[in-house]
Amino acid sequence: MQSDARRYSQAGTPQVTVAGEYDGAARTFTLHVSQRTPATPGQSDKGPVPIPIAVGLLGARSCRCTCRRGPLPVGPWQS
Repeated sequence: MQSDARRYSQAGTPQVTVAGEYDGAARTFTLHVSQRTPATPGQSDKGPVPIPIAVGLLGARSCRCTCRRGPLPVGPWQS
């Protein structure tokens, strides 16, 4: 709930960066996602806000691949 409140208590729009990495030997795809919100007048310190992300993968023949969520890193803003 606190992170939802942050979305409305700080000005600015988060800039999201996304990069994908496929490891053919391990047959895994890793999605790296980060965000930053630029400083605005009177608010130089910005915290992360929750951003929902939906992911789907297609195989070589455009068939759906099974997705399993691996371990999620815990950032300093989470407890």
